[in-house]
Amino acid sequence: CASRAWIRYSRSMRPSPEPRRSRRHRIEACPEGVRAALGTIMAELGAGGLGDGARQDAEIVLAEVLTNIARHAYGGTGGPVRLALWILRDGQTLCSVIDWGRPMPGGVMPPGTMPDPHRRPEGGFGWPLIRLLSAAVRYDRLGRRNRLRLRLRGA
Repeated sequence: CASRAWIRYSRSMRPSPEPRRSRRHRIEACPEGVRAALGTIMAELGAGGLGDGARQDAEIVLAEVLTNIARHAYGGTGGPVRLALWILRDGQTLCSVIDWGRPMPGGVMPPGTMPDPHRRPEGGFGWPLIRLLSAAVRYDRLGRRNRLRLRLRGA
């Protein structure tokens, strides 16, 4: 996996109140890049004081988001992802994820309804899990970029 140039984040993506800790990551959207990034991010969240439950939820959410970008936005060919984290004093974590892949179908996030487990679907659990484990999720397409903003619960 190769890394690419960094981008600037606008003031509108910065959290308020003042974060206790913030980090930015350059990630290549491929299996190796996602695994490496998750290991680094989970260590940072632990050092930032997030409890085990909040870190586990964050890992599931971020693994789903990054895997979806690799598979769907970039179609498995890899591409750059910029991820910024802000750990707030109240224990919540804000996350901004930007990629330059294909937009989400119809320009909106998929629905958050779980598939019927009795039908044994192969997929379809990612977005419901992302929505369930996040306090807030917002998607928008900015020119040629996808931006996903998440507020992860603290504990």
